[in-house]
Amino acid sequence: MNDVEQPRARSDPPFDDSVFGACLLTLADFSHAIAHEPRTRRFVRIALGLGLGLAAVGVLLLARHRTLQGAVLLGLGLFATVAYNAPEHIAGRWYQRTPPKARAVKYTLSPQGLVIVSELSKEFHPWAKLSAVAEAPDTFMVWLDEKLFVVIPKRAFAQGDVARASTLLFARLGAKQKDPRPLIPIWLVALLGVAALLLWNWLSPR
Repeated sequence: MNDVEQPRARSDPPFDDSVFGACLLTLADFSHAIAHEPRTRRFVRIALGLGLGLAAVGVLLLARHRTLQGAVLLGLGLFATVAYNAPEHIAGRWYQRTPPKARAVKYTLSPQGLVIVSELSKEFHPWAKLSAVAEAPDTFMVWLDEKLFVVIPKRAFAQGDVARASTLLFARLGAKQKDPRPLIPIWLVALLGVAALLLWNWLSPR
């Protein structure tokens, strides 16, 4: 009779391997997450670049006494640069829409999935159903789908658990990492169209 114990199939780690955290979400948490969210950062860079370009062309047209075209492009350029403040406005609206009872949150990063508990709800998200993860200096962002993500402040965890939380999140979601679908506002497309028409009118031979 063979008394040697056969190796067992590897299973998920026990619940003791979970990482627990809790904190009260503040406006600063939302602002930090929005400012580092990839789509928002891309949008701000594009809008600022477009705004500066349109403003420069507008000034050039004004210098050539093309008053109407110059004023329009300069105005559109200045309007586009307002996007610099967009993350703060988005974060403010998100924070205001979050009920106070939903701001005190407990997080559990278990081998099976992400658990988010507040006084208003209890959510369980299996890792297989989550889309992506991103890490900012003070925050983790976990996408529930291509558009919606949840904020997990690093301060919710004990100092020694932050690295464990990061390792677990990226072990489960890192292979699924994709750039979130880019946000292309209609007004930005309209801006590009107007700018192209005005530039064509300016450059076309008379």
